[in-house]
Order: sequence, then C-alpha cells, then structure tokens
Amino acid sequence: MNQGPAADGSYLVKNLDSGEHFTITDVDQYCKFDDFDTFSNGGVQFEVKMCGNNRVVPSTGGSFTVYEMEVTERKGDTRRWQFAKRYSDFVALHEILNDAGYGVGSIQAALPPKRWFGNLEGDVVTLRQRALERYMTLCLQCASPDDCTAVRNFLNSSTIPLQRSAAGSGPLPITPPSFSRGTSEDFGSARGTGSEGFEPRSFNEEERALSNMLTLDDMGDDGAPTPVKDITQVIGEDDGEDGEFVTIRRAQLQDLLSERETLYAEILRYKDENTVLFRDLGTAEDMVDALQDQLEELKAGGGGGEGGGSE
Repeated sequence: MNQGPAADGSYLVKNLDSGEHFTITDVDQYCKFDDFDTFSNGGVQFEVKMCGNNRVVPSTGGSFTVYEMEVTERKGDTRRWQFAKRYSDFVALHEILNDAGYGVGSIQAALPPKRWFGNLEGDVVTLRQRALERYMTLCLQCASPDDCTAVRNFLNSSTIPLQRSAAGSGPLPITPPSFSRGTSEDFGSARGTGSEGFEPRSFNEEERALSNMLTLDDMGDDGAPTPVKDITQVIGEDDGEDGEFVTIRRAQLQDLLSERETLYAEILRYKDENTVLFRDLGTAEDMVDALQDQLEELKAGGGGGEGGGSE
C-alpha cells in the first residue's frame, strides 16, 4: 500500500505475490473484510517496532550486527520488551518453534534469507531490519510469550546490552563501526596521537623472516609493513557505560622497530663472524692435511733407511 492517500482520498494497494494492484477508499473496512490482522482492529496482540542496529566487534575477532527491537502488548498490562538480537537468533527461534509445532512454517517466507558474504553491507542490514520487524509480528501471532517458553526467553534476553532507548523512536539509520580491535597487552596502555608522516621502509626476505620471529603482524601482503596507525581496543563495556579505550602510541611502536633493527644488526654481525670462523677453519684443515702428508713422507723415508742398515 502506498504511504499516503491520493487527492481523492483513495489508496493504491499492490499484491506482492501476484503483482496485482487496485485502489481502495476505506482502509479499515478493507482490512476487516479481508481478515487482515492490524494493530488497530484487534487482530494483533503485540506491536513490534524495529529501533535500529549496532555493529559489534568482539575482542575475539570478527564482527556482527545486532538488531534492536521493542515489543509492546496492546491489551492487559501493556507489557513492553526491549532487546537486541543477531540475525542468527531469529533463525534459531524459528527452528525451535517449527520443531515444537507452532505453525511458523507458514511465515517462513517472512524470515529474510541467509547471506554468507556481505552480511554487514548497508542494503542487507536495511532490508533485514524491515523483514525482521514483520517476521516478529507474525511470529507473535503464532506463539505468545504467555504460553511459549522459547518466545518468552527470546523477549527477555539480549545478545548485547541495548545501545539506545527504543521508546518513541522509529527505525534508525545504520550505525557505523564504533571501534576496532587491536593488541595492547604486550605494549602497555597509554593515550596516543596520530601516525601521519611515518613511512617505514620495505624489508628484504631475511628481514621478513626476522619479523616473523618477533611475531609482528603489521605486515602487508607483499612483505612490506603498512603505515603504523594508532590501535584501539575496548577492554570494558559493562552496564551500558562507554568502554575504556587503550591506545598504543606511535613512539612505542617506533621503539619496537628500532629494537628489531638492532637485533637484526646483531644477527648480521654473528653471520659475518661465523663466515670468518668457517674460513679460518677451512684454512686450518688444509694446514693439518699438509702436516699429515709431511709426516707420512718422513715416516716413509725413515722406515726405508732403518731397513737397509739391518741387512
């Protein structure tokens, strides 16, 4: 259905399955005659509102999107649930309800499909927000939290703490990544500055091997280190409070690179010394061989003289 009436007060309705479209003038009467469940005519007990999404980058790596929802009960005590769930949580709930015989197979098409790649792309997230809102509305018509433990647990729990208040807000724009993951335990914690102007040189093969020995992981695909940037990591985010950010200062990384250069210079020095030692060893072996030859000659000459005198 279009978003607003035409000049004559009529609405354009389109059947998304068949593609058929037609015009109506009385929406409430049309929904009533066609058995459409709406929040206003009493056919829907719960109203579902998608309030936005948040991208999460856990300390264990990877990233995922959580969708924040609000569910409000129309009758009775007017209960309200606010929660944040991953797409996979909705899929898991659907499978549980389907196995338990709640008849959610008929609303399978309302559940957005899985996508293995590009799950954090803006268009995918936007479409999922709309589809999950509709799916949850239909799901609550099949299984109520009053008689289904799985639905009740789903509404009462969140994948992560809510990032915004759901009350009174419409669908929010896609939230960009709020932080990135880095490694700070080995370097200590300190506030840092930018790294513009730092241009590390490219390493040769031996230097790359040395870098691997030192477990430095800021190397590009071609073996050359990428420009050093400040690295941040959320180390605590409890009770909705902002997490504390730990920043590795560029100076600390430069000190580490300097130490690496010093160590590499030591390795080269030991290599040169070993080359000299091997060369001296080869010379010594040649001298030993020459002395042994002379000794054999002396023994041979002395043995012949003794034999002639005895006869």
